[in-house]
Amino acid sequence: MKLATNINYVNKLNFEDYKNTYDSISSHYDTLMLDGYYDYDSLCDSLNNLLPINSTILEIGVGTGINIEKLVKKNSSRKFVGVDYSNSMLEICKFKLGSEVNLYNEDVAELNLGKTYDSIFCVGGVWYFIRNDNDSFQLCSHIPDDNRNLQSFHAVSSHLKKGAKLILSIQGPHNNYSNTLSNGVIYQQIITKIENHFEKKYIFKDGDNVINSQVCLYRLHEHDDAIKMFKKAGLEFVSLDESNQFFIFKKL
Repeated sequence: MKLATNINYVNKLNFEDYKNTYDSISSHYDTLMLDGYYDYDSLCDSLNNLLPINSTILEIGVGTGINIEKLVKKNSSRKFVGVDYSNSMLEICKFKLGSEVNLYNEDVAELNLGKTYDSIFCVGGVWYFIRNDNDSFQLCSHIPDDNRNLQSFHAVSSHLKKGAKLILSIQGPHNNYSNTLSNGVIYQQIITKIENHFEKKYIFKDGDNVINSQVCLYRLHEHDDAIKMFKKAGLEFVSLDESNQFFIFKKL
């Protein structure tokens, strides 16, 4: 793997230029993720300890179903539901998980499933926290607009039972790098800072030929600002989990 600390900076953005789905790269997603992008075994071990048994669980940003697939094997008493903004990711997820998991193609800001859940979790999906090199935290959101972010916090909060947990993963900072995946495809990501956002280019190559690419725009919120925003939506920060891989919030 080649790492680079250089990050580009530009000053202007237009939210309409971005569609934050992974539809263009869904066919490469599992290979990229399972080749070490995340440590899913460790994450799901921790989630298994955090999620109550005999409960209903909603995953927002379910993607291709990697987390639920692992969690079902650990404990089959839980009933999982998944939502994602990318239809092509959900098609892969449905193929893997079958009819046992209800899946919804939803914009989380408009989420209205008509049910409440015992827990909601997200691993690198709609929201997650970044642990920076100086050990400070920022919330990263796939929703670049602040008003829709707050709307989505309220929408997700309305799907939690009182006292139930919202569990959000923690990951390291984003940097430019390239890596050859296990299938021989070269993956490259390019990060560009734009005001209080960053643009991320996902590029997949066969040699020098680009075979798929996707550009997404993410919003960064400072830790204290994020905690206040969640509190406005009725979600109170509780703590990090024992493994220091998740932020835990409680529905008031």
